[in-house]
Amino acid sequence: MADKRALASRFKVTIDGHQVPNVTEVSGLTLEMDVVETTDTKDGKILRHRLPGLPKAGNITLTRNLQAGQMGLEKWMDATFHGLPAGSTLAVQISDSGGDEVRTLNFTFGMIKSIEISALKAGDANVGTEKATIEHTGASLPIVDLILG
Repeated sequence: MADKRALASRFKVTIDGHQVPNVTEVSGLTLEMDVVETTDTKDGKILRHRLPGLPKAGNITLTRNLQAGQMGLEKWMDATFHGLPAGSTLAVQISDSGGDEVRTLNFTFGMIKSIEISALKAGDANVGTEKATIEHTGASLPIVDLILG
């Protein structure tokens, strides 16, 4: 029987349904929400309650190898700086050792916050990389959909 556990090395990233090539690392796949504390009184006693609040925005970082003929993410960042509508979906599909999907995480976001090119050194044989930090505004996670749905 095949192992159905998700492998950290088996993933693909898509933005609005288009696969982002050569992604070597994805980090920041988190969803967090505020906790709202309220108080009231009952029989002269102060009661405190904690309730779920609004989701917090988060940052996802994509790292990929630089290579010729590959369109960089700077065009999208440039469009964001010039006030063009962004608001896209970033999906990360995680697979098992057999290539079957284990989970897909869908994030909505509005902008690339930054792009960083790795240090370049004369005579170095390491591959250059670009790292894009993307701010998301929410997520659709299977377990959240299952609990809240």
